[in-house]
Amino acid sequence: MRSLIVTLGFALATLIQPVPSAHAEILLGAATVIDGATLEIDGQTLRLLDIEVPALTQLCKDASGADYACGQRSSQRLSELLKQRQVTCDWSNLDAQGRRLARCSVAGQDAGLKLVGQGWAVPDRNCKCETYRAAADHAKAQKLGLWAGSFEMP
Repeated sequence: MRSLIVTLGFALATLIQPVPSAHAEILLGAATVIDGATLEIDGQTLRLLDIEVPALTQLCKDASGADYACGQRSSQRLSELLKQRQVTCDWSNLDAQGRRLARCSVAGQDAGLKLVGQGWAVPDRNCKCETYRAAADHAKAQKLGLWAGSFEMP
């Protein structure tokens, strides 16, 4: 499915002077998951804003102390959330790797918040995202996802 790119503003300002992060765009479409916090829509790479996930190759310990591929598990959870559904990503800035930093949602649910609430992601250390922090506290208290065992913070 082709995605639709809608420019939301600052068009006049960008004609007058280059302002690389002074625009916002919405990408819509089916998404391909690259890892637990990175996805692609119509060739555009997006990084979920304000979350951190284990590296794709990272191992964690489950509740019994056995190793498991927690980075792959986080990626699988994101895939399940986005599976064959319309994804809406709102972005306005790029990270150091040139990925669009985005809030993405499926059926009105914030994908990053959902991953944090299920325990498969943690809030970025520097974010001002109290909703994410509350969801992480709940996941930790309920021993969900990564919190069921032990892991190194991403």
